[in-house]
Amino acid sequence: MGAIVLRLFFSLRLHSAPTHGQLDKYHILFADPQRPVHYLGQGKIQRYRTTLLYEKDIEELYDTAEDAEAVAALYDLSELNWIDFSNRDSIKMRLRELFVQTSGIENLKVGDNFFQIGIDSLQVLRIARQLNIQAKLANIKSPGGSRLIATIIYANPTLNQLTGALFDMTRTIRLMDDKKEVEDQRIGKMQSLLDKHVALLPMAKRPRSPPQTDGWVVLLTGSTGSLGSYILNELQADNNIKSIICLDRSADAAERHRQTGPKRGLDSIDPSRVTFLKAELANPQLGLTTEMYESLRNSVTHIIHNQWPVNFNWPLALFEPSIAGVRNLASLAATSTQDAFLLFVSSVSSVGGSKGEGPFPETPVTDFSMAAHSA
Repeated sequence: MGAIVLRLFFSLRLHSAPTHGQLDKYHILFADPQRPVHYLGQGKIQRYRTTLLYEKDIEELYDTAEDAEAVAALYDLSELNWIDFSNRDSIKMRLRELFVQTSGIENLKVGDNFFQIGIDSLQVLRIARQLNIQAKLANIKSPGGSRLIATIIYANPTLNQLTGALFDMTRTIRLMDDKKEVEDQRIGKMQSLLDKHVALLPMAKRPRSPPQTDGWVVLLTGSTGSLGSYILNELQADNNIKSIICLDRSADAAERHRQTGPKRGLDSIDPSRVTFLKAELANPQLGLTTEMYESLRNSVTHIIHNQWPVNFNWPLALFEPSIAGVRNLASLAATSTQDAFLLFVSSVSSVGGSKGEGPFPETPVTDFSMAAHSA
C-alpha cells in the first residue's frame, strides 16, 4: 500500500500548484467501495456526510502521520541531514538546510520571519514531521510529536529563535509535562500584555452622558470583510445614523465594496453618508492626520471594531499590534466629546477554553484560562 501511495503522490503532485493545493503523501486515504463518497447533483463532494462516513479512518490516518517510527520507515535514514540537538551551530545549519529544501527559499536569513517570507502551514507540518523523526531517533521523546514541534516553530518564527528553542527542547518537554507551570507561564504573558496596554489608556475626566437616540456618527473598522460588509449594509439602512466612517487597512475599500456588494446582494454605497479612510489602528492617532483624528474625536458617537486577524497558529506576541489597535480605539472613545460607545466584535476563541456547559454567560471575562489555548 505504501508503494502505491508514493507512486500516486509523485504522479499527481504538481510543483506549479499553490502550496496549499499540493498533496501530502502522509495524508492520502483510499475510499472504500463499500462506503462510496457522497456527491451532490453537480458532481461536487458532500463534504460533511463523507467526512462522517470516514471519520474513524481520518483519525487513524492522522495518528499514523504523527507516528515518527511509521513515517521514518518511508525515509532513507542514511540520507537525512542529522541534527546534533546538543550543538547550536549544528541545529542552525541543519534547520536552514531543511527550510530551504522544503520551501525553495534560497536566501533565508537567520533573522527572517518564516511566515512573512512565504512559508505556509503545510510546509511547517512537513518540517515538524522530519524534526520529530530526528528527535525521536535521538531519544528526545516529545509527548506532543509533530504537533508540539509545529507549535514551537510558530512560536519561534526565525532560525535564531527556533535554534534556541530546539537547543532547550529537553527542558521545554519537562515544562510541557508540568501543565500547571506551562499554564502559569501562558497566563503570565497574557497578564503582562494586558497590563502594558491598560497603563497607556487615558483616564475619563468627567461622567459620561446618556447615549444619543438619533443623529449617530458611526465609526466602523473591517468593513471590507465578509461580516463587515453586511454590518455596513445594515448601518446604511438605519435612519438614525447620520454618517458612517469606515477605517480600513486598504486604500481601495470603496472600490472593493463596489465590486463585491452586488455579489453579496448588498445595497450600493451612498457616498453622501459613507466615508472610507485608510488607517493603521496600531499607530498613534490610528495612522490618521491630526486634523482628521480630531474630527473623529469631536463627531463619532459609536465605534464598531470588526477588524481582527484570524490565525489559530499565531503566538500571542504576533497579536500585539491588533491589541494596540483596540487600545487606541478605546482611547478615542474615552476622549470623545460625544462620549462615543465602543463595541468590539470579538471571537468565540476568547472563551474557547471554558470547561462549563451550556451557553456562556454574557458578562465580562477576567479569567485568562477561559481563552482558547495558543502558543
